[in-house]
Amino acid sequence: MEFKARRIKFRVYDRCHKSCHIVGENQHDSMNCDWPDNEVYYLNYQNGEGSITYDESLPEDDSGYILMQFTGVKDRNGIEMYEGDILRREGIVEDIIGEIVWSDIGFTGFFLKVKSKDGHSYYPISRGQFDDDDGELCNDIVLGNIYKNPELLQYEN
Repeated sequence: MEFKARRIKFRVYDRCHKSCHIVGENQHDSMNCDWPDNEVYYLNYQNGEGSITYDESLPEDDSGYILMQFTGVKDRNGIEMYEGDILRREGIVEDIIGEIVWSDIGFTGFFLKVKSKDGHSYYPISRGQFDDDDGELCNDIVLGNIYKNPELLQYEN
């Protein structure tokens, strides 16, 4: 089996403008990772604002940026899947809808977090055939993300 490194990239959600973009596609932003705990931080050079850190709360004035890491997987339509995306996974009996999260529940990685009767259920982000376009394809469908489309998670399974 040949090893191929996963492309590490981030999308950022701008809470003020209610929009997302890929970090580095705009010449006025960058990523920093020079902290002792290796935490990644986003910085917008135009306004001097950065992303929230792991232990910070979101500002109440809708300012700031939220980082979402690329999972290394694309949905069946070729759309890149990031943390915070809302997916629909088609099942034999019923479809489920959930949010992509990073978790270390037994295994560390990206999971589909789905609301269940007992709290939450976690399903691994499944990988399907390899796609030479810097990502693997899976059968899930990206519906939106939790910041722009939170109403999509109101779906009852």
